[in-house]
Amino acid sequence: MVSTVEEEKALMECVENQVVKLCMDSQGTHVMQKYVKVFPENKREFVIDELLYNEIIVKVSKNSFGLAVMKKVIKFTENFKTRRRIMDVISKYTPQLVQDPYGNYVLQESLDNWHDTDPELFDDIDQ
Repeated sequence: MVSTVEEEKALMECVENQVVKLCMDSQGTHVMQKYVKVFPENKREFVIDELLYNEIIVKVSKNSFGLAVMKKVIKFTENFKTRRRIMDVISKYTPQLVQDPYGNYVLQESLDNWHDTDPELFDDIDQ
């Protein structure tokens, strides 16, 4: 995909500040899914930041293309602090997400991927 540092930087600059638009686009979703899968967590922090800003995560999660990106974000996020940040926002919007045909899968995906290793992430939801 990307073979040089220059190409990596150029791709990051193209994606930055376009995350939501790309996530919710029929073609852009594939770019974002691959980006999340290929780049290490420290080079995709801005993706998480943009998705967690305000209620963006709800908008993206309720979109079929955005959901696919969110599932990749959940699957490929290993850092506990980042997981915590994501779950704090998901917990805040759980009622909206679980009632949506696509949004409910964000919670299911996080449970499937994180509950066994980090059950404390779900303390706010269990209440």
